[in-house]
Amino acid sequence: MNNNGEINMNLKDFVIQFCKSSGLVGKYVIVLNYLNEIPDMTDEKKIELLNEINDNEEIKKQFIDYTSVAYHKKYFPNKTWLEIYAMMVKNKNNPSDEKIECTSVSEKYDKLIKKIDEKIDELKSIEKDKKETDNDINNIAATSLKIPVEEVVKNSKPIPEINATYFWEPVRGGKAVIIDSNGEKLIADSSISFDKHLEEFKNGKRN
Repeated sequence: MNNNGEINMNLKDFVIQFCKSSGLVGKYVIVLNYLNEIPDMTDEKKIELLNEINDNEEIKKQFIDYTSVAYHKKYFPNKTWLEIYAMMVKNKNNPSDEKIECTSVSEKYDKLIKKIDEKIDELKSIEKDKKETDNDINNIAATSLKIPVEEVVKNSKPIPEINATYFWEPVRGGKAVIIDSNGEKLIADSSISFDKHLEEFKNGKRN
């Protein structure tokens, strides 16, 4: 299984546990579908969102209700989420009753939806900023090593301890470069080992 497959499986398992702990495991498919339709957000960020919601049992149950409404709204595009929620409540509690009462949906759902949407926007913004930073760093590496951007992306590895990335030329005698998140860099030739290269960078050497 590829890396993306593993991430999706991790998200699925997390969502199952998230719903199961509230006694709502049967709704995990709807919650998962809702999360999968959020654009520009990695599964790690979606799990981060769920972790924040997970701390409050009441909020968690409301979130699961909200995702159900959001999911069903695709099939009822002309109805408001309040109408769909009321319809779901009617179908669950009294299928034969044609009257739809919306008064049971309190203001807290509006606040919850606003909070969730704000958090999603925040995480999407962080993700966008990270992509832009990564693109800038990749371009610096490509210019430094004089090879195409596609090549530097393939031949790179993160250095989390200093918030930097190590890039190298995939040829005998090729150069390497360490670039941090601020764009500062240190280029080294093939005679310099990775450990020595990293040590020099930590010591403040740049070129």
